[in-house]
Amino acid sequence: MVYEYLSPLGKLYIGIVDDSLVNLSTNLPLPEISQKSAYKPVIEQVYRYLDNYFKGTPTAPNFKIAPVGTEFRLKVYNELIKVPYGAFTTYKDIACKVFAKNPCAQAVGGAVGKNEILIVIPCHRVLGKDKSLTGFSAGLDKKIWLLNHEGIPYKL
Repeated sequence: MVYEYLSPLGKLYIGIVDDSLVNLSTNLPLPEISQKSAYKPVIEQVYRYLDNYFKGTPTAPNFKIAPVGTEFRLKVYNELIKVPYGAFTTYKDIACKVFAKNPCAQAVGGAVGKNEILIVIPCHRVLGKDKSLTGFSAGLDKKIWLLNHEGIPYKL
């Protein structure tokens, strides 16, 4: 089921399947997530999480998330979740954690770019090795807003 949340970034779409968050983005999720179904109590937990995040008092998610992706993408997402509010990392740093040999920042960038659960899986906290701003599915203006909101001063 898809729900909407009006945020300082604009409308966010929240996709819930069973009792898990599968999508949080500025784009409508895929049609299979958009099936209308009964109200899910987990949505209240997601709304509270987002309310707290945007008030600047973040909490840990108290709901299940179910990102979709390959084993590699899921490893990258697990590393992203460890990056705390107000901090950032680089693609290379994550690559060093998920590759046993020959870390590849570009592969990590590809995985990060496929993240469909913004904010909860904080892909906006990933910068280039020289602290450069890189792509963001919601747009670089929103990535900058999120970084600034978390106390990481950034301008283009």
